[in-house]
Amino acid sequence: MPPKPQKITRQYLEDKYGTEEACGIHQQNYSTGERVEYEDITDDMSTITMLPNDASLAICTYGAQYVIKDLGEGDLYGFFVKDNPVEDSEITGSEGHDFAVIRGRYIVDLWIKHFVQTEDKAIFDLQDPEDAAKITELYGDPRKWTLSLDNNSFEPGDPAYPHSKRMVSYAQRQELALAM
Repeated sequence: MPPKPQKITRQYLEDKYGTEEACGIHQQNYSTGERVEYEDITDDMSTITMLPNDASLAICTYGAQYVIKDLGEGDLYGFFVKDNPVEDSEITGSEGHDFAVIRGRYIVDLWIKHFVQTEDKAIFDLQDPEDAAKITELYGDPRKWTLSLDNNSFEPGDPAYPHSKRMVSYAQRQELALAM
C-alpha cells in the first residue's frame, strides 16, 4: 500500500486522476487483450477502457476501488437510482453508481470522467458551494448513499452505519450550521 500523502487537496487529486495519462488508464483490444494506443484504434476494433491494475473501468466500482487502493485511504460509497434518483442519464441507465470519497470531502469518480465521459472532471468537493448543484445532479442525496466498509455494506437508516461516515450535502451542512 502506498504511503498516505500528508495533505490531500483538490489539486493533488486532479493532478493524480484528472487525465487518463496521469492515472494510467489505457485502451485494450477486447479480442486480443493487447494494449492499444489511441491513435491505433480503428473503427472495426472493439476496445475496453482499463485501469492500471487491469480491471475494467466499465464497472464504476472498480474505478472507486482502484482510487482507494492507490491512495491507501478512502471510502466506497454508492446508491441505487430507485432509492436515490439522479439526473445523469448514464447513471440512471446503470441503475446505480459507486464512487470513492476521500477524507470525507472529495468525490473521486474515474468512471464518470474517463469511461462515460459525461463530465469534464473526476473530482468534486463536498465542501465547495460551486460543486453543490453538480454533486446533487450526479450523486443525489448523500444521506441515501450506501457505504461499503471492511466487506460490510451499510444502508441508509441502518443503526450500524458508522456515524463518522454519514454524509450530507453542502446545503444540508449549511442548514445544520444555521440550526446550531
